[in-house]
Parts: sequence; structure tokens; C-alpha cells
Amino acid sequence: MRNIIFNVAIIAFFIFIGCDYQENTPITITNNTSYDLLDVNFTWDWGSGKIYNLGNINSKKNVTIQLLPGGFGIHGETGTGTITFILESSNGNPILCTIKNITIKSNYKNEYLINNNTTVSYSNNNRDTIQNIAGPVKTATLIINNMTDYNFLNVEYDSVNFGNINSGRDSRKNVSPGTKFIYFNLQPKSGIVRLRTEPFTSINGNNTITITNNTIVTVLGDDIRSTVKSIFDDLNK
Repeated sequence: MRNIIFNVAIIAFFIFIGCDYQENTPITITNNTSYDLLDVNFTWDWGSGKIYNLGNINSKKNVTIQLLPGGFGIHGETGTGTITFILESSNGNPILCTIKNITIKSNYKNEYLINNNTTVSYSNNNRDTIQNIAGPVKTATLIINNMTDYNFLNVEYDSVNFGNINSGRDSRKNVSPGTKFIYFNLQPKSGIVRLRTEPFTSINGNNTITITNNTIVTVLGDDIRSTVKSIFDDLNK
């Protein structure tokens, strides 16, 4: 009788452990390339081919997903998954790329880094690096024009630093085309505050965005959304 109780307890323990780690298997996919990866999907071989859609992962960004339980039986067991995404070549053609045999470990913070020199499969099982497939990185000239009454500090768009832009001035930089936020700091009496604009779409050629006192922005961390002037006045009291 004691043996039966002991065996049942052991089985219950492993079931409990299994439930615990099966619910804690995240994977973070980081796009460290110079290109935006479109319609990114992760297929988990353990999960009966379940497909997780991650949307688009812009250059220098990452996305984390939580894998659902199923398929593996002991803590720390490893398996594989597959990443697919659309890569737009320099001539505008969409190319379906695949990275197979991504190693996943149960109950572990899995991370996978995609670089320019990552080799992928594409077009009838051809293989090459992402950089060679995509070709030269597209660039667009972006001009940020500060027409507010305030100086902007540490202005950024898509990780490109435009420096400080004083009131009535502008700054010009080359950026990767896409839809991104513009970030900048204001310095009222209460201290420096970080703001972001609504998403701005840059395209090939020259692009200009003008920020005025009435431009709607969001205060990072506080989720306050109002005009540049209203936010400055409130924090400058």
C-alpha cells in the first residue's frame, strides 16, 4: 500500500512539474538586420505544427511570444521550430524566407538573433544571406522641422539620432523607409520628459515632418496624450 501511495505521489509530482515548465517557454526573436521583416511566423514543431504570427519586426526591434504547452515531457528538453518572414528586396520584390531547426528549450528563456549574414532558404530551396538576398539598404532623407516654442533634445527616428533641434530649426538625416515614431525630450521646470509623436511614414526621397505647438504627442511612461504646448505648460508650472 505504501508503495502504491509513493508511486502515485511521484507521478503527481512529475505531472505538476511538467505543467509548470510547459507553461513557461517563451521565445524572443530579435531583428538585428538592416531590413524590416514582414509577416513573421514561428512554427513550433513540439506543438503539432502550431503557427504563431508575430506580425512585422522592424529593423533593430524584437518580439517575444509565449509558446503553449504540449509535446515534450521532461524539464529542459530541447526541440526545434521554424521562422518564416517576407523580405522585400531592393527592387521591391517580396521574398519568402525560411530559417529551420531553431533550437527551443522547455522552461527556458529562448532567444534567437537574426543578422544581415544569417543564412536563409528562399525560392525553391536556394540559400543565401539576408543581406545578399535583399540587396542594398533603401534609404530616405528625413527632415524634422521644429516649429514649436521649445527646444528639442535627443531627437530620434528609427534609432537614428538627429541630435538637438532648437526652436525654429530643423535637422536632416538618412533613415530606412518605414513607419516609425519620432522621439524627443522637452525640459520644463519639473525635469526632462521623453515624448513621441504619432507614427510617421518615411518613403524614398525627401520627407519632411513639421512639429508645432499643437502637434499631438504622448508622454512615455505616463500614457499622457496631448499637444506639445499643453504638456509643456502642465509640467512647467
